Amino acid sequence: MGRGMFIPVSIFKKIGFFDEKAFPQYKADLDFVLTANENNIKTYISWDSIVYSHLELTGKGATYTNQGFFEFLGSFFRKNTHTNLKHSFKYYKKHCPIFLLPFSYFVDKLRLMYSFLRKRKLLNKIQVH
Repeated sequence: MGRGMFIPVSIFKKIGFFDEKAFPQYKADLDFVLTANENNIKTYISWDSIVYSHLELTGKGATYTNQGFFEFLGSFFRKNTHTNLKHSFKYYKKHCPIFLLPFSYFVDKLRLMYSFLRKRKLLNKIQVH
């Protein structure tokens, strides 16, 4: 969680730690930042930071991994994927205005499907040539 985040101890004292019960694998860092903002704690992004990661060891269900369509759809129901429907719903329920919740949740899933299908199309083009 929080790959590349720098968080002073005073922030943890004020708002607590990552919510690993609601978001056991993914979205806890995003939730933490939004919770900080909701508590008037400013957050910053360093666009110059470089964070090294082994993407092939993480991101099951992610649109950037090479997987079949049914494996991708299955990721919506696996606990430790960022595409998990239950965890996504909790995230949107917590941080999205209630009147936008159904729309935001639907658009997010549509975005994931589009990203997956677009990547598959690009991969097929590369393999054909």
